[in-house]
Amino acid sequence: MNRRGSMARRIVAEPRNEDNERARGGGYTPPKRRGGEAPVDRSHRTSRRAAISLAAVIVVASAAGPAASGVAATDGVVPVTMSLSPSPTSGSPFTFTPGFPTGYVLPAGTICSWELRWGDNASLADLGFVDDTFGSIALRGQASDGFCDPWTLTLPYSQSASWVYSFGIYDLLGTFYDLTSFQPQPTLPRFSGANGAAVGAGIPDSTLPGVWLSMPKGSIIGDRVTATAHAFGGYVMPPNGANWDAYAGSCYCVRFAHATNHALTFTFTATHAGTISVFYNDTGEQTSGNFAGAGVDPKIRSAIRVVLKTPTTVLARTHFTATATAYGFTGTIVYRWYVDHVRVLVSGRTPSFYLVRTGQRLITVIVTDRYGHRATMSRWVLVHA
Repeated sequence: MNRRGSMARRIVAEPRNEDNERARGGGYTPPKRRGGEAPVDRSHRTSRRAAISLAAVIVVASAAGPAASGVAATDGVVPVTMSLSPSPTSGSPFTFTPGFPTGYVLPAGTICSWELRWGDNASLADLGFVDDTFGSIALRGQASDGFCDPWTLTLPYSQSASWVYSFGIYDLLGTFYDLTSFQPQPTLPRFSGANGAAVGAGIPDSTLPGVWLSMPKGSIIGDRVTATAHAFGGYVMPPNGANWDAYAGSCYCVRFAHATNHALTFTFTATHAGTISVFYNDTGEQTSGNFAGAGVDPKIRSAIRVVLKTPTTVLARTHFTATATAYGFTGTIVYRWYVDHVRVLVSGRTPSFYLVRTGQRLITVIVTDRYGHRATMSRWVLVHA
């Protein structure tokens, strides 16, 4: 199984330059996995940080700026603490409370980021072994919008009754925020409790806006499936919409589906079996707004099958095309075609048909390979004058 990189990263907050972030920061590795974010794809992302996993041990910012009131940001290291609600229970409110030195005032333009993950013990321990129990969200936004304040949410169901989180903070001054008291290398902080919510329950309430993802269970390769982003905390889709991506496995070796839309759903064909990774990443930062991302890793069952597509109605004496897509076969694939159970002399996966007799006609394809695998599918086509 392909492994993803270590969960813990060190993020260096420079001006919004992805190459700077990839090149700097001790312990940082190139992107292999984000909790709530898909890998950066410059073909459709015009401005984004490479904040992999949103984890920060010491977040550093450069560039001169005006001094903040209260404790000056340039006074050196600013220690940050994190308090958690007692007795974490899915289905119940839970609060993260970041703590700053007495009198410290966050500089103007400060941005804070959050990530939360849930799933079984293997998924939380190593992102190379995520399965369909795993889910995650990532949020990032301005302190002026409350992203650096205490965050209260309803905890989602987690099979292990444990959750992993991270917190990051960065500004445009020379500020060092030391988060090591609660977010040390090499792993992100984890807390455990109990489950009070139903299996699969997500996040209905939050003081910060975002989305969490769900997908149906039991999908089979070749199915058309729909991922749904469930909004919470008053989330509003940004003007430029959101990017959806589906990757095969946990290595991001193949991105097999993508869409940019203004919908909270993403429908695609599951062309790969096993665990797949589906991501939602909105474009809020492109319009000087905040960011929300989410990930889910459903399992697609393998099968020997063929999916047949034909028109539902056609004109008599007019050519039309049928398309067969085979899944799970090995080597050379042979397609045999039938009309009303009678073999016709066409071949390949996209043959052309020319029917004269009107009425309901049955188009059938039988698919085989040299290893004896076999699958059949039929569709009715109404032929009218």
